[in-house]
Amino acid sequence: MYCFRECQNYVAMTSNEATKRGVISNSTPELEEVKNQLKILHNAMGQGVIYHNAQGDIIDVNPSARQILSLPSTTVAIPLSNFLICDHEGKLLRPENYPFSIAANSGKAVLNTNLRIENIQSGIKRWIRIDSFPFQSTDKESVSFSIFEDLTASRVSYELLKQSEAKFSNIFKLSGVGMAIFSLTGRILEVNNAFSAITGYSADELLGLTSESLTHPNDY
Repeated sequence: MYCFRECQNYVAMTSNEATKRGVISNSTPELEEVKNQLKILHNAMGQGVIYHNAQGDIIDVNPSARQILSLPSTTVAIPLSNFLICDHEGKLLRPENYPFSIAANSGKAVLNTNLRIENIQSGIKRWIRIDSFPFQSTDKESVSFSIFEDLTASRVSYELLKQSEAKFSNIFKLSGVGMAIFSLTGRILEVNNAFSAITGYSADELLGLTSESLTHPNDY
């Protein structure tokens, strides 16, 4: 994450500084140096980098972005209609609400947005965290760029954990065998209906009790 932030800040700083100096519209050694620095970062970063035109279409990507989003090896602009983009809750977003669209239209960076992107042609879905910036390229074609990291593996693990917890919860609640969950100090945190039926106590009455309080002294 630290490397991600450093690279992001460097790209933003370099492009903004070049604009302030007025070198973007002139072919100068300074401009070529800036372009070379950006190109090196663009190709070497482990995070994905994408550039958008005014229509939001993808006009340039780095190797990481191409791999993560399963993009074709082409120099032709990739239309946004090739993708379904949803927010972190899975709600489909309108194009004007995409982070890179907001960055281009507002002139301000949009940071730390979690998205789910589906490549319609390949069917591949990816969860990403994306930072988008307004950006005016030398040819005036690019209006924003974004840097993103792939969160798919951690998201899949999270979904599997949720499914596992849901299955355990159902087994726990519906089981005919009495079951209880204890804290590290030996106190009851949760019981199922079967446990309540066996002990004769309600779930609320059992919470906080220890196993000793439910057992006859002669049983030890």
